Amino acid sequence: MACGDPSRGFVHLRCSSCSHERILAFSCKRRGVCSSCTGRRMNEVAAHLTDRVLPPVATRQWVLTLPYSLRYRLACDRKLVGPVLRAFIKSTFASHRRRIRSRYAVAQNVNLQPGSVTLIQRFGGAINLNVHFHTLVLDGLYAIDHKAGTIDFLPLPAPTHEEVLAVLTDTAQRMARTLEARGLGDDRDADQADPLARICRYTARPAVAVERLEELTDGRLAYALRTPWHDGTTHVVFEPNELMARLAAQIPPPRAHQLRYHGILAPAAAYRDKVVPPQVRETDPNKSPVPATARPRWAVLLRNTFAVAACDRLPW
Repeated sequence: MACGDPSRGFVHLRCSSCSHERILAFSCKRRGVCSSCTGRRMNEVAAHLTDRVLPPVATRQWVLTLPYSLRYRLACDRKLVGPVLRAFIKSTFASHRRRIRSRYAVAQNVNLQPGSVTLIQRFGGAINLNVHFHTLVLDGLYAIDHKAGTIDFLPLPAPTHEEVLAVLTDTAQRMARTLEARGLGDDRDADQADPLARICRYTARPAVAVERLEELTDGRLAYALRTPWHDGTTHVVFEPNELMARLAAQIPPPRAHQLRYHGILAPAAAYRDKVVPPQVRETDPNKSPVPATARPRWAVLLRNTFAVAACDRLPW
């Protein structure tokens, strides 16, 4: 926070021609967190792009957000950022080329060149970790005719909803192939990869979602409703003891099972073992056999719930 504060150190500058004087505070030159340094870097990058990189043609911003599990993977694996970004860029460029050829009569010997600049952001609006891409794409292509020695810019209109959807679909397919080639498999969110798991988690959810609970300045607790009530109420407010009383009333009696099975899924049903998924047992010879009735290990739960690649050698 001391960056840019003259009381922490500065340089006294004086112009030898006009005698104008100025004080320039020292900069911490740290990455990511200093508002003074990042503000300077923001303006420096903007000036560089507008003055030295982006040509004076129409430019459109494309923003690619990623599934939560892939965001965290990219945050930890910097070598994966490039291939994932290239999948998006290739899809965007391919769409531009298709649209250009359908709109202009372009000779086969003409080289169509797109262009883009991507700024990788690692944060969201709530200062949360969120790796995503802001890509400035030239809204058209340069037609380069080597024989004639000409370079002409062919502009494109704004993409339609269907064209944006086509880019998104192609990007998802390219990213899936990229991940599979690296042995990472399906990196979609668990809810997207298995809708049944999403429903099961919803039915087994706890009473309180902590992210919707906040403490007010007077010490009371406000809980945000999933959907507003008919009278427009969006939050319910409790005294701490009142909330504890409500939660205590929701605790089931001892040995009262809250998970029940019926019909062919009942525990003693004759054909239950014929229809339920086969039990997956440990095959690692270094581990002791895991009974089919045992609870999943924490490593498995972390992988299935949050797509966290916990080491399989961990005992938990």
